Amino acid sequence: YTCSLANLGSSCQRLCSLDLGKSSVTDSGLVSLGRSLPSLRKVSLRGCTGVGEAGLLALAAACPALQTLSVGQLQGVSRAAIRGVQALCTECIIDM
Repeated sequence: YTCSLANLGSSCQRLCSLDLGKSSVTDSGLVSLGRSLPSLRKVSLRGCTGVGEAGLLALAAACPALQTLSVGQLQGVSRAAIRGVQALCTECIIDM
């Protein structure tokens, strides 16, 4: 899945919105996604059981222009991690 996300980024460089809800994406996939698509503005990760704090923070660090991040039904993500995302993406609305 990580390779697919990296390929998506190289094939669709102008992509600004992506819904990965309930997919099998992982933290390493989000790292690849952020590196290949730094201009992402809207990402949904609702119900992605393989996503944790490290992935969220990596995505936020790589995509500083992120405006909307949906993280409902993510397990094991602390308020501190959400604050970290908000610090990295100051204009981002986080949908819990």
